[in-house]
Amino acid sequence: RAGVDKSPRAGVDKSPRADEDKGAVCAAFGRRLRALRVERYISQDALAAKAGVHRTVIGKLEHGRTDPRLTTITRLARGLGALPDALVCDLVEPEIS
Repeated sequence: RAGVDKSPRAGVDKSPRADEDKGAVCAAFGRRLRALRVERYISQDALAAKAGVHRTVIGKLEHGRTDPRLTTITRLARGLGALPDALVCDLVEPEIS
């Protein structure tokens, strides 16, 4: 049908508010990832090896510079010996309207 956007990014909010939300979530995820890693006495290099990701990915995630994919979250959780929800539950306060 004409006029229907079927791209993978269709319906994605591109407003400045969405960018702020994404940045806040990425930063919160990074803090959580680092806290869990440090709590378990695992180095970035060791976590990268266990999770099957490049070591620079760990640093970028911990600094909130990149948005993790679902597969990366599950790999990191496995490398940490945790469930994925340990990395993502309650990262940000829900917006009450």
